[in-house]
Amino acid sequence: MGEPRRKFWPIVPPTMHFMALAPLDVWLRLLFRPLARIEPRYWLRLFIVLLSSTLATLVTLPERLTFWLLFKLVKFRPESLPGPVFVLGHYRSGTTHLHYLLDCDPALFTPKWFHTLAPQGFVVSWTFLRAFLIPFMSGSRPMDAMDVGPEYPAEDHFAVNNWCGASTLPGKTTFPQMIDFYDRFNLLQQVTPAELSRWQRFQLAFLRKLAVLAGSRRLLLKSPSHTAHVDRLLELLAGVPGVKFIHITRQPDKVLRSNIWMHQVFQRIWNLQDAQTPEEMEENLLQEYLQSEASFLRCRQLVPERSLVQIRMQDLHADPLGVMRRAYADLDLPFTPAFESRMVSYLNATRDFRPNQHSNFTPEQEARLKPRLEPLLDDFNHRAPTIPKVEVPHISAPSGSWQSIRGSAAWVVALLVAGVCVALWWGLTLWTGAGYAHAYRMVWPVGLAVGYAAQCCAGRGSTRLGAWASGLTLLSLAVVGLAATHFIYYAGQSPAAAQLWTTALLGASSTATSPEAVGLISFHALFWAIMGSITAYRLASAQG
Repeated sequence: MGEPRRKFWPIVPPTMHFMALAPLDVWLRLLFRPLARIEPRYWLRLFIVLLSSTLATLVTLPERLTFWLLFKLVKFRPESLPGPVFVLGHYRSGTTHLHYLLDCDPALFTPKWFHTLAPQGFVVSWTFLRAFLIPFMSGSRPMDAMDVGPEYPAEDHFAVNNWCGASTLPGKTTFPQMIDFYDRFNLLQQVTPAELSRWQRFQLAFLRKLAVLAGSRRLLLKSPSHTAHVDRLLELLAGVPGVKFIHITRQPDKVLRSNIWMHQVFQRIWNLQDAQTPEEMEENLLQEYLQSEASFLRCRQLVPERSLVQIRMQDLHADPLGVMRRAYADLDLPFTPAFESRMVSYLNATRDFRPNQHSNFTPEQEARLKPRLEPLLDDFNHRAPTIPKVEVPHISAPSGSWQSIRGSAAWVVALLVAGVCVALWWGLTLWTGAGYAHAYRMVWPVGLAVGYAAQCCAGRGSTRLGAWASGLTLLSLAVVGLAATHFIYYAGQSPAAAQLWTTALLGASSTATSPEAVGLISFHALFWAIMGSITAYRLASAQG
């Protein structure tokens, strides 16, 4: 059994929730339809999430109303969409790796995390939201070491959840005591007509918004939840020609063990209710896994010929180029040289990636869980040996190559941009005069400019480049702060170096002849310094 539930202490700390940018009306639905019981120790976490949601609601409201009006006035014809490509497979089956590989195809367009976390406002409002998000988003996923960021490929399931709540995610990660209510959205068979209509409308609305950005490219959509309702997807896209599905599987015991670990992490950082006991969680995860794959096996006969391929994760790791080439041939999709070249670059960049190693089942878990996983070994041919391994061509940028030059130039470009920012910042400081102390917040846009310039020049960031951009941002703050202290606070005076540095760091009260000086280590300056330096690091260290 789980530990006894503690009522009031300790208070659960706030975290960056994946629904922090969901509109307030979605949160009201989740909290009151049905009523969610939230104990006081979760109130601080809930308050922070609702505060962020309020900000996102206000920022995205104009765009949300504009697209709502356009959707009302302009009739959408699903057949006008190029057939989307769906990545299927249960959570932790290799869907993300497959998704990243497919994203190398220039003929495909996939949603990024900023599309899915703020689906109601990613076309225009994202300009602001992106800057706000970068310092708070982790550079890697919480359950493994895979790179992640606002511009990385994401699951459209999150978009539907954050736009209307018609999803299993609230029960799996936020309201575990209400999991039975939200689990109905997995198969989409036991939902009410109104709930099904809500899922259909917002799934299609998200595809419509993505299609505006995609142009003539096919949409690439990856969500493990789609595995359980292929029939609903076919109904929704009945008029769309050329819809394709790629289904990936992995050894079932590894999938379940990885899911258990993942949900332990998710419930620790996102829950607004006490978690389930380990036994309850394991049973729910097992049932969902079996239910999803059983639904896929039933529905795959509904998919038209040459529109579905099934692959195994171990084969994809053994020969990624060969497996992808055969999959494209079976789906009647063009496997272009540009696609292959970008895949080779991606595979080389991730060559040293090592996935998490999860502990084996205990003897009790083996007896209780593993026999129920046995049928999946035969359903997806996991008793057969892995295909022969084929090494991916190793590429490295030779000295003097364009890629090498770009990487070296990024350091210089970051320095030049920091210099320009300091000049502009200092001009603003002189223009505002006595108000120079309040200009410390400018370190945030400086971090944005320096980090973004470094990333654009390098093409692919690194931790060293990120540290360089972060250091330049902090140096810019120090230069402006020291100059402001010397030329504004001590205007016309010649203080000793020690006195100048002390005032610049600690600040000083105003006098009859000098304005107030806010020190570099004051809360005000430190807050913006942290925002700016983290932003610069995250941008300049982004891997693509």
